[in-house]
Amino acid sequence: MLARLILALMVIWVARVTGDCDKPPQLDNGALSDQFLSWTSFPVRTRVTYKCHIGYTFAEGSSRSVICQQDSTWTPLQAKCEPINCGNPGEILNGYYEADATTLGSKAVFYCDSGYRIVGRNYRMCEASGWTGQVPTCEIVTCGDPPPISNGQAPKPAGSDSWTHGMVAEYSCNDGYSLIGTKSLTCLEDGTWDKNPPVCKVVECPRPDPPENGYIESGLGPKYKYQEEIVFRCSKGFEMVGESIVKCGEDNIFVPSPPICKLRE
Repeated sequence: MLARLILALMVIWVARVTGDCDKPPQLDNGALSDQFLSWTSFPVRTRVTYKCHIGYTFAEGSSRSVICQQDSTWTPLQAKCEPINCGNPGEILNGYYEADATTLGSKAVFYCDSGYRIVGRNYRMCEASGWTGQVPTCEIVTCGDPPPISNGQAPKPAGSDSWTHGMVAEYSCNDGYSLIGTKSLTCLEDGTWDKNPPVCKVVECPRPDPPENGYIESGLGPKYKYQEEIVFRCSKGFEMVGESIVKCGEDNIFVPSPPICKLRE
């Protein structure tokens, strides 16, 4: 009985040493070449080759095959499949891109410099076939023409057909009209103007009476235009309560109200 058992074990060992190999070792991110996928038997000296999955490529120095040896074992698998590298996603004029990596699955996001806006999809993905889509472009930001105003002139861009980011538009009023508000508007990087346009209107302030025990030192005149000033002073022995300088306001009155002069204590 013991002899028969030893003989059976020897037969199994010989078959194992000189027989077929088991299935070849698995390759991470890869597989056997197509012609070997249906094989169920791998005799001694059989050489099988590998391929990488789509989106992966053999690392430099990889051996792409293994051989079934006399002892029914495979030679060491020395292949490595690594993600493909899509390389530079593309340069963008008047802009830049940011990407943590350029390998399979990476995302490159494009940005424009200040004063420019992106045209097209602002990102590209690294896929098996390379970068998706196209590199977007950066076009300069433009503002529409400044709104027209009554009794005044809206400016035109100097030396250009359009208003671009950073350009300043200056309004003016017709003769006899005063400009109320800010005459200068700036084209912002989002394509809008930074302020509302000014207003042109006729402004005439009548001369106010000087304060009792006081007088007008400068700014004499029967009528005053917008922002013209009057300077008041108090007579000797009196002190001023309020502002000494008043200006003709857009509502045809001086602001602040003229001061008063009271007897010094």
